[in-house]
Amino acid sequence: MSGSKVRVAISRICGALLVLGLGPGAGLAAEPVVRSKGQTVYVAAYSYVVMGSGTYKFPVSSTLVIRNTDPLHAIVVTAVDYRDSRGKHLRHHVKEPIAVGPLASMDFALWEPDTTGGQSPSFIVRWKANETVNAPVLETLMIGGQAGRAISFVGRAWVIEEAGDPDDEGAAAGR
Repeated sequence: MSGSKVRVAISRICGALLVLGLGPGAGLAAEPVVRSKGQTVYVAAYSYVVMGSGTYKFPVSSTLVIRNTDPLHAIVVTAVDYRDSRGKHLRHHVKEPIAVGPLASMDFALWEPDTTGGQSPSFIVRWKANETVNAPVLETLMIGGQAGRAISFVGRAWVIEEAGDPDDEGAAAGR
C-alpha cells in the first residue's frame, strides 16, 4: 500500500472515531458528581448488530456493569430487570437485594446468541442507599467475534426516576 493510501485509510479511521465520539480527549473529561438516595435507571443493550446490506446479524454478548462510585457507603441493588426491544419484561436478574460496597462493582452477563430480547433489549436497574451517595455508573459492554472479525462497544444509561419522585412507590409496584 502506498504512503498516500495509508494516510487516507488513517484519515478515514480517525474521522470515524471522531464521529463516534472516540477522538482525542474522549472519556477524559470528568462527569459532574451526581448525588442521590436511589434511582431507577434504563440501560441500553444489544443482542446483535445488523451489518452489510442489512441481512447479516453479528451476534454480541452483553454485560451489564454496576459500579458503586461512592468511596464511603454501600448501595443496594433492588432490581435488575431484562426487557425486550418492545419493552416487555422477560426476566428478573435479582431475586433479593444485593449490597454493593464502596467502590465495588457487580455485573450480569447475557451470552451470545441470546436473542430473546430482540436486537435492542434493555435493563431496568433500581438501586437505593440509606444516605445520599455518589450515584453509581451503569453501562453495558457488548462484544462479539466471528471469522476474524470482532466488535465491541459500550451502551449508555439514563436515569428515568429519582428516589422520592411523587409516584415512586406506585410506579415501582406497577412494573
